[in-house]
Amino acid sequence: MKILKIITLSLFMLSVSSVSAFETESKCNGSKVMRIGVAVGGAYEHFQKQFVYIANALRNDGYLNLKQDLPDSFVFNDLEQWKVFAENSKGGCIEFSSDAMYVLGWEEKDRIPKKKEIIDDIKGKNKIDLLIALGSTAGKDFSDNSLGIPVVVTSLIVGTGRSFSEEGEFSVRPNLHVQKQPERYKTELHLFYELFKPKVIGIISDSDEEMFNRHGYREILESAENLGYKVYVCRGNISESSEYSRCIKELAHNSDAVILAGGNGVDIKNFYEQVQPLIEAQIPTMSRINIEMVKRGSLLGVSEECPESSGNFEARVIEQIYHGKKTNEISQYYYAPLKLSLNLKVANLIEWKPPFEVIIAAEEVFRDIKR
Repeated sequence: MKILKIITLSLFMLSVSSVSAFETESKCNGSKVMRIGVAVGGAYEHFQKQFVYIANALRNDGYLNLKQDLPDSFVFNDLEQWKVFAENSKGGCIEFSSDAMYVLGWEEKDRIPKKKEIIDDIKGKNKIDLLIALGSTAGKDFSDNSLGIPVVVTSLIVGTGRSFSEEGEFSVRPNLHVQKQPERYKTELHLFYELFKPKVIGIISDSDEEMFNRHGYREILESAENLGYKVYVCRGNISESSEYSRCIKELAHNSDAVILAGGNGVDIKNFYEQVQPLIEAQIPTMSRINIEMVKRGSLLGVSEECPESSGNFEARVIEQIYHGKKTNEISQYYYAPLKLSLNLKVANLIEWKPPFEVIIAAEEVFRDIKR
């Protein structure tokens, strides 16, 4: 019963709705038009869905002039698709600029010159009034107020120790708002530890010093100190699938349990092959964000029950800025409705018998591995 109590309390604490904190007006402010651009590190399915949810929420709230919702298949960084979408968004009180879709790249050496080009482009032409930075990579690049306009960061990584988001519920940086999920990592870690009591938890993290904490490394260290386990870190350029796979093999030899980060290094179609070294070593795994990882070889996963709610949250932030609120007057805390997932086939392969409490608490239970 102790495990069930932990699971129930964990998911309840992390599922408190924050929508009520965002009361926005339902119509435009006279003839005022807010022009929006988007910046992103690169192609990533999670960001694609997140943008679709933001745009659809703005449309459904009456701010964006689209005739119908964007489909899930919409690819915002396809410039042809983007231009058609941007042109179709005109006529409302919020619209997207057809030439303000910026892809920076994942590598620091590529992003530095690209950032300067983007700043010169935006400030020189005065083309947008707000920038959506999808994810913490683009968020870090534009967190320094160099644009002089509001920047909203759709980061789901909370308490990551990234320099641009050190502050708490309200931003202390001019024009910056970062979406945060307080306590999420600590709660997930506590649940994972209670299930397996590992001596060593392995994690995969980026070799870039500034990106090192993108997967909650600081929270893992704090949890390790409180709960008494050690942390083994494999670092690499984990946006590459070969490096991600290398780290999995390394963790299979140095860990009792592993937390699987998401990101471009995950080869989702061949994820079972990537994670197989951990399964063969009978090491329990927990993935974050992506339920597909549980379908394809991770033992457990904690993901958003309703991903649209993140887009709704961000849309309400943008709507408040449209109506004159400053970024540091808007709460950055977002409480995601979460669900627990379990793969019984993986449990069988690693010879772990899930407690009854885990099975009844899991909202998604898979009996096979999708390959």
